[in-house]
Amino acid sequence: MEEHRASGRYAAVELKAAVAGADGVLSPVAPRDVSDAGICLVSNEPHEPGSQILVRLWLDFGQQRVSEAFETVFRVVWCTPIEGVFQIGAALVDPREETRRLLATLVHFMTKDVLQEGDHLKFQTRH
Repeated sequence: MEEHRASGRYAAVELKAAVAGADGVLSPVAPRDVSDAGICLVSNEPHEPGSQILVRLWLDFGQQRVSEAFETVFRVVWCTPIEGVFQIGAALVDPREETRRLLATLVHFMTKDVLQEGDHLKFQTRH
C-alpha cells in the first residue's frame, strides 16, 4: 500500500558509542558531544586521565537502521564524577585524515534531518 502524506516523516539521528574495557568487551556509553578532534562521553566506569580508550561509534537512524560502526582511539583528558556516573573528555589520538573525516561525517549527519521515503533515507539541512 502506497502512503500519501502531506509532509514527510523524519527519523531521529542519534550518535551511539561503546568503549572497550581492558578485557576487550565493549560497554555502552552515552556520547554528549563530538567533533573531528574529540569527544565527551558519559560512562558508568571512570577512566584515568592520560589513558587511551578504544571507542566504537555509529549512528542510529531509528526503525532498526544504523550506520556502519567504526573504532578509533582517544586519550582521556579529564574524567569527572557526576551523579553516580562519569563524564569523560577525550582527544582523538589517531592522526590519520581518514579518521578525522569519519568523525566529521558523523557530525555532519547529526546536524541533518533524515526524511524517510519508503525504504530510502534522505538528508536535509536543518534551518
